[in-house]
Amino acid sequence: MQYVPERYRSTTRDEIVLWSCDGTEPVLAPLLVESRRAIERLLEYRLQRTLHAVVYATHDEARRALDREVSPDGLLAPLHTPALALIAWQSPAADPRNGDRVRMRRHLAHELGHVFTAERTGSVKSLGDGDRGMRIAPWIDEGFADVVAATVADRPDVIERALANADSRTDEQLAAAFRDLGSPDRAVASAIATARMWRTVQLQGFPRVFETLANSA
Repeated sequence: MQYVPERYRSTTRDEIVLWSCDGTEPVLAPLLVESRRAIERLLEYRLQRTLHAVVYATHDEARRALDREVSPDGLLAPLHTPALALIAWQSPAADPRNGDRVRMRRHLAHELGHVFTAERTGSVKSLGDGDRGMRIAPWIDEGFADVVAATVADRPDVIERALANADSRTDEQLAAAFRDLGSPDRAVASAIATARMWRTVQLQGFPRVFETLANSA
C-alpha cells in the first residue's frame, strides 16, 4: 500500500487495518477505534471506506515512506481513494508526545475527521497532488476536522482559542497555508477555519453540516 513501508505487516481490529513494522497491534489502536465510533455517533453516519492506519517505527521511516520532511510528532491522512483511507502517525520512539493519550485522542480524531469528510464529499487525495481530487475547500476540510476533534476529545479550549485568534484571510490565503505543511501561517489559518466552522455547527448541528459539506464553499 502507498505510504506503508514494504516490510510492514498488518493486523485488523474492528474493521480497521493496522500496519506496523512487526505486524503487532499499535498501542493506541483502541483509541483509534473509540474515536471512530464517537465520530460516527456525532455525525450519525457510518464510515464505508476501509480504514487503514500505519504507525511508523521511527521518524526516518516516516520521512522515507511519505517522501517528505514531517514533524516527528505529526499525524497525517495522506491517502483517500473511493475504496479506502489511510491515517499515519509515528511511534513514541520518534517523539514521546506520540504516546500521550490525551494529545493523541484529539489528533487521531482530527485525521479521522478528514477521512469522514473525504468520503462524504466523494473526494480523493494523495500527498502532493495539489488537492485536485478534493471536492471541498481546504478551510472547510480543516475547520470541520478541528471542530469534530475538539468535540470528540472534549477540548472546548481548542474552540475558545480559535475564536480568540481568528482574523480575516481570503479563502486563497487559507488554501495556500493548508497545502504547505511548513507554512508559518498554518496556525492562524487553522484558527480561522475552526472559528468559521464552529459557528456554522452551532447554527445547524453536526449531522446537517456534515450532510451538506460539499455545498459549504
